Amino acid sequence: MSKTKPHRNATKGQVAKEAYKKAIAASIPNSAWEDWDEDLTVSKPVLALNAATYKSQAILNVPAGGRADWHYLVSPQGNFAYRNKILDGYTPLSHFDDEGVTLFNGDVALPMLIDMNRRTGGGRRFKKKTSEYKRSVEGAIWMSPTPAEMLTQRSGVQMAKGKVLIGGLGLGWFLNKVCEKPTVDEVVIVERSQELLDWYGYDLCKKQVKVKDVICNDVYSVADNFPNHQLLLDIWPVFRGHESAETDARLAALRTVSGDRVWAWGMD
Repeated sequence: MSKTKPHRNATKGQVAKEAYKKAIAASIPNSAWEDWDEDLTVSKPVLALNAATYKSQAILNVPAGGRADWHYLVSPQGNFAYRNKILDGYTPLSHFDDEGVTLFNGDVALPMLIDMNRRTGGGRRFKKKTSEYKRSVEGAIWMSPTPAEMLTQRSGVQMAKGKVLIGGLGLGWFLNKVCEKPTVDEVVIVERSQELLDWYGYDLCKKQVKVKDVICNDVYSVADNFPNHQLLLDIWPVFRGHESAETDARLAALRTVSGDRVWAWGMD
């Protein structure tokens, strides 16, 4: 009984999931599906995208897979995991603070940086005996370049020009977009985690000729050293939502001193 019951539940769940996805697909007219453009797509409560136009960039060599073939790579000190998750077509992908959903009309691969110390859905810490596998499955997403993530970072990319300091490396999407801009002359990266820098961060930064320096520190501790740079900050974990920046007293103090040189994720 204990061996067969999970199998029956999983089968029923899969049937229900497929029926749900078919219902969603049927509810959206063909004319509503649009091509994804990182720079031009407009945010909507229901963003229906052609899967073939979403091109994610894997940064680590980990096979893409779903729940049935779960592949992941753990960082050297075990605080993070990286995956390339297959999101099944027509599966709703919630926007931040439940402000809408993204739907793809086919499977897409989503690179993900996962916090191996905290659970998704609020960030509660795992118990010490929690297995590595379970942490990789249930760990809070630290960063993933989803359409919603890109849309919320777009205003920061648009603001970038001249000398730029980026606080928070993430998976490098924001860095790449800033460096692509002809109006940007040089970039300084400030990332608090030495573990992430050693794991893949330094390699990502070396690929960008505009990156002049990579600093491992708290961005608030070094911001005063760059009075001529724009300060573009994306340092708050996804699982905490936009309110992290809105309630950050140090950000408020920095904005008081530096004014319109400061951009913060989720606030502009």
